[in-house]
Amino acid sequence: MSNAENTGKAENTGKAAKIRKDGVSLRQLYIWLIVIAVLVSALMIFSTAQLSSTFNNLSDAVEKHMELRRATDDLMNASDYLTENAQRFSVTGDVTYMDNYFREATVEKRREKAIEVVSGHPSSADALQSMKEALTASRELMLQEYYAMKLAVDAAGITDYPEILNTVELRDEDRNLSAPEKRRRATEVLFNQDYYAKKDQIRANMKKSLAEVEKLTQDTETELAQNHIFELDAVRLVIIIETVCIIFIILMTSYLGIKPIINAAERIKNDSPIPIAGSNEFRYLARNYNKLYGSYRKSVAHLNYNFPIPFELYTKSLSNLDNMPLRRIVAF
Repeated sequence: MSNAENTGKAENTGKAAKIRKDGVSLRQLYIWLIVIAVLVSALMIFSTAQLSSTFNNLSDAVEKHMELRRATDDLMNASDYLTENAQRFSVTGDVTYMDNYFREATVEKRREKAIEVVSGHPSSADALQSMKEALTASRELMLQEYYAMKLAVDAAGITDYPEILNTVELRDEDRNLSAPEKRRRATEVLFNQDYYAKKDQIRANMKKSLAEVEKLTQDTETELAQNHIFELDAVRLVIIIETVCIIFIILMTSYLGIKPIINAAERIKNDSPIPIAGSNEFRYLARNYNKLYGSYRKSVAHLNYNFPIPFELYTKSLSNLDNMPLRRIVAF
């Protein structure tokens, strides 16, 4: 064993012996306990803040899922709304359906707004791509709907209609049809197999987009839920540590302060020296008290030896002396 190791071992032994002799300083103990309490409180505040943050993130993820779900539903509902009004106008010739159609297509624009909402979430890139493909297919379908509505406008002799229908060029064979034939042709355009095949393509893209939104949301919520559980466990651990610290403070205060004081009071009542125990500060008081107590007993014994008195008077004098305050005995 090296000299350094021997020196270190000797220092540790000396420190341990000093602690056994002088006891633990109550002042230093309280300082350390205050430091520990502050650290544990800071850890508790940090843990609860993290827990609150995780909960807020989880709430945001749920709100984000609902927003993306509404966006996908809006795009599909808007596409179906355009189809419904185009078909009704081609069958009935009621301009109300035509107005509804173009109000959705040019004013409300729920499809475009849905794309904007999803674009605001970078993590939903796959869902956005599927929605863009659905929007592209829906716009291609609108060309077929414009053509059918142009036939219906001509068949009904309507003169007040959106300007965009003037850009639609009818085929020669359709331009020369009679009014009933144009209306029947408009119906065929919007109810044929090719039209519904394109609608099925839009729905397929929207289902794909919705599935990607669900998967993204599920992954995010699972991760956040795991973090939430971890933060809850951390808070529980901090609470346990804080409880242990409180119990430790109570026990140490009782062992180093309260218990020695109670024992000292009993010893004083029984006219005995105070045991040297407890904290460093209390041991200091106990040693000094015991010195005074020893001096007091020696003084009493010296008086009894030099001035013999009857036993009854001696007992009474000793009793009076015991009841005399300590400072008067020392002065005497």
